[in-house]
Amino acid sequence: MSPEVLRHDAEAASPYRDRILELWPTAFEPVADEDDWRNRFWEQHRGRADFRLVTAEIDGRLVGFAWGCTGERGQCWSDTVRAALGDAGDGWIGGHFEFVELAVRPEHRGSGIGGALHRCGPGLCRASPLPRPRMAGDRRPVGAEGRPGEAPARVIRLERIGPEHAAAILAEQDAALAGEIVGERWTAQSLEDFLERAARWRADGPIREYAAMTDGTSGVLVGGGGLNLLDPGLERGEAALTYWVLARHRGQGWGHALSAEIVERARAEARIARLVLRIAPANHPSRALARGLGAEPTGAIERHPADGARTVERWVLELRG
Repeated sequence: MSPEVLRHDAEAASPYRDRILELWPTAFEPVADEDDWRNRFWEQHRGRADFRLVTAEIDGRLVGFAWGCTGERGQCWSDTVRAALGDAGDGWIGGHFEFVELAVRPEHRGSGIGGALHRCGPGLCRASPLPRPRMAGDRRPVGAEGRPGEAPARVIRLERIGPEHAAAILAEQDAALAGEIVGERWTAQSLEDFLERAARWRADGPIREYAAMTDGTSGVLVGGGGLNLLDPGLERGEAALTYWVLARHRGQGWGHALSAEIVERARAEARIARLVLRIAPANHPSRALARGLGAEPTGAIERHPADGARTVERWVLELRG
């Protein structure tokens, strides 16, 4: 589910104080004195000129925030920067806009929320072509250009993966992708053999592999994924869910967009009641993406599908509950 991103002025930001304080320790250090945080730190920033808060919520739960305000000389950060830069900072310190804080809950990182908060950030929208967020009270969806009523920015198209995708995969594969998918980098021949097999699989068969393309007639390959009802260790009604993103497209929300689309295809199929994800413990972006889909870790440890010397944790996503 895509987050609802809203921008608030100082007055509209006031009710978010305690919700931000609750999220704060998940992104930064624990707050030693909550009253001091509320009455000094928060109010000090909220009271500064041009204060703007941007929030991201999913189903009414705050999952991320950012704020900023105009900085002036005599304030802590401005004076710290001035002391470090000396005369070199005279031309721009004072009257500048400070992007002060940005935080996303750990389970939602890697799904594009941080990027959305930054793109629609407190000061960036004043004088740039980046998408403008909604002000509080405007409940219409924000589109790719920030105009109410348009489609979301991250729209992908899934198509059957095949030999036509080989060049992009070979050019953009990296060690992280190789390690998670096949245990080693594809060669031209091994990738060609796999893609030719995948192209012959039935669209409604037990194994499907998809290429995720940016929307449009000349879409760009950003990643892919699949469903496998025959994967070892599965029970009746289960399918293994996989997803991957090419290196230059990571951290932009494409992983969440493509995996969410695959989940919806699985949800539409009556014989699939549960999705199984196998995620390496150190693969934090994948874990965050899985949480964003609604999957939960089971604690069960299994061998890594691409490398028997490593382990993965089994996650599940219930589709019928």
